[in-house]
Amino acid sequence: WALTGAILADIDSLAAARRIPVVYALIPSIEQVDAAALTLRLEAFGVDPASLDLDQPDRLLASELAKRGLTSVSLLGPFREAHSRGVRLYGRADPHLSAAGHSVTWNQLAPVMARALGAPYRPTSAPAGECDAP
Repeated sequence: WALTGAILADIDSLAAARRIPVVYALIPSIEQVDAAALTLRLEAFGVDPASLDLDQPDRLLASELAKRGLTSVSLLGPFREAHSRGVRLYGRADPHLSAAGHSVTWNQLAPVMARALGAPYRPTSAPAGECDAP
């Protein structure tokens, strides 16, 4: 995690030299969000679920970024919350984000990005699970 944090800090430094703000989005894997997907992977690889800490990647990377003063947004909580409401965040054919996954991502990142850019952010009244992008 330290190496990843150092690499991301280098990227941030290069951007800062050009006065470009950087916001890192911590996007969870489908297995961190969807228990059914996790179960399939665990069974396929014969992994004991008790040996896993599904929050560890997010927690450790967020800690590394915070130590370096880098801005990040964790999507783990918002994704789990949306999934619990039945929102399909990932595709059916592969684990790329679905339109709803992109919407949740936008709705979490937009205010942070606006703040980083010194721009106003005025969310719309998009229905839950839909994007409020202009």
